[in-house]
Amino acid sequence: MTGHLGQAVAQALAKEGVSFRQLARRPHKVAPLPNTTIHQANYDRSLETQKALRGVDVLVMVSAHESLNRLEEHKAFIGAAKMSGVRHIIYTSFYQASPNSTFTLAREHAQPEAYIKENGLTYTFLRDNFYLDFWGDLGLKMVN
Repeated sequence: MTGHLGQAVAQALAKEGVSFRQLARRPHKVAPLPNTTIHQANYDRSLETQKALRGVDVLVMVSAHESLNRLEEHKAFIGAAKMSGVRHIIYTSFYQASPNSTFTLAREHAQPEAYIKENGLTYTFLRDNFYLDFWGDLGLKMVN
């Protein structure tokens, strides 16, 4: 939980007194919070990731950064979650996710959503849109 969204979720849960696990690729970068434990986990199906997920009932899965192998990473992580006994995944998807979408990000996020469903997990899909900082960055690039 080293990204902006993960940190915000972690802080909100900690503020409410919820006990939970913080998973991160680089655990040394995770801020310790009350009632939490920090575990190393990657977007893969490794034994280390499965061990970190064991005992987790509800998983908040923040989508990996865009990359050529993001779908494979998502599928591996979802598979590890299922193998570890996770029952519900809260996945950060994208607005109007659909295999038929004309917008690439919406099309790409439809695949992990389908995979979560195919694996029999219950789910909540958070279909956000572009963040405001994206438009500022885009404007700066256009000016330069």
